Amino acid sequence: NRLHTVYSASIISTFLHRHDYSNVVVILAHLDDWANFLLFMQETDKGSPRYGAFSYSYFLNTKEKEKRYVSGTAALNIFTLLRLHQITGQDKYLDSAKMAGDWLISIQREDGAIKPYTRYDENDKKWKYGTKLSLLYNGQSLSALSKLYSYTKEEKYYNSAKKIADLFATKYEAAG
Repeated sequence: NRLHTVYSASIISTFLHRHDYSNVVVILAHLDDWANFLLFMQETDKGSPRYGAFSYSYFLNTKEKEKRYVSGTAALNIFTLLRLHQITGQDKYLDSAKMAGDWLISIQREDGAIKPYTRYDENDKKWKYGTKLSLLYNGQSLSALSKLYSYTKEEKYYNSAKKIADLFATKYEAAG
């Protein structure tokens, strides 16, 4: 009853890999349609603290975006968006990837960790951030921000990725 943004990005990525190996023309013919769903799911209100984040899912029955934004979703979408830009040359995909990277930076804690999510609490009528350290989401964010730096050469992505890597190194050293 709903479409998940991150799964959609993974499917697009899989189709792009399929095209790489066998040059399936019909895949390229549908790229914009598929990618437009990702762009539709991204928060584009510049005044929003979620600017650049992707809604976690879209409810088919109510035609509403879920009021939940997960850092891992943004991170994984970055890979697909950069690949779309590489294939099509359309700046909208690079712009979207950079917006997602900027959102990840905006939710990075002082210790380097990326907050796992923000969601709207219907009971309190407030936006709340997750507080637990997610090694999965931070690993995804580290990879995505590193890729974004490699692609754009913008230092802010390198600096953010380095903070996550330093956090991981500290945890690893502390664990022996």
